[in-house]
Amino acid sequence: MHLALPRTLILAAALATATLACAQAPAAAPAPYATTKVADNVYVFRAGGHQSMFVVTPEGVIATDPIGYVNPQAPAAYLQEIRKITQAPIKYVIYSHHHYDHAAGGKPFKDEGAVFVAHRNAHKRLVALQAPDVVVPDMIVDDTGSSIVLGGMRIDLLYAGNNHSTTRSSCCCRRSGSSSPSTGSRSRRCCSATWPTATSPTGSRASTACWRWNGTG
Repeated sequence: MHLALPRTLILAAALATATLACAQAPAAAPAPYATTKVADNVYVFRAGGHQSMFVVTPEGVIATDPIGYVNPQAPAAYLQEIRKITQAPIKYVIYSHHHYDHAAGGKPFKDEGAVFVAHRNAHKRLVALQAPDVVVPDMIVDDTGSSIVLGGMRIDLLYAGNNHSTTRSSCCCRRSGSSSPSTGSRSRRCCSATWPTATSPTGSRASTACWRWNGTG
């Protein structure tokens, strides 16, 4: 003899099973790459735990670190992300410093005709290391700094001395021809910079992301 279960009991059991299955399902993995607009013409590309900045102008793109050491596919993805925004040529790639996790993987950008830029200490280290997956800089910046002007944007390259490494260049973006940097009330965007930490008051934490707005961290 078969006993008929109440309909409500059957529905409750089915709901409990579905809820348990949902609870046990793994969380969706974060996207491997992401691009965020952080200011007018300024974007941050993120690949896992690394990120780079690029500036889009009518005359071309100024990018930073290809970040291809940890993930060799990241530079190609980086270039694809730029191409979703603009078809303008890649004019410059700026190395924040010589460490491989930032400097490796520049070939796709070099193939586009980009000029690679780095502080003189970074250039010296990269030439000595002769890594096959690192493009040796074409343009060398000394301790007094330099500027790149392209398509109405000006990128100031600043050397902050010994911090995360002795080879770092910080990038600050502003509208060219203006002493007050960038659009509207926003101050210049400082990227690839360092800032103080509890263990190093003079600054040892490194990032290639835009982090300064109106002079504050």
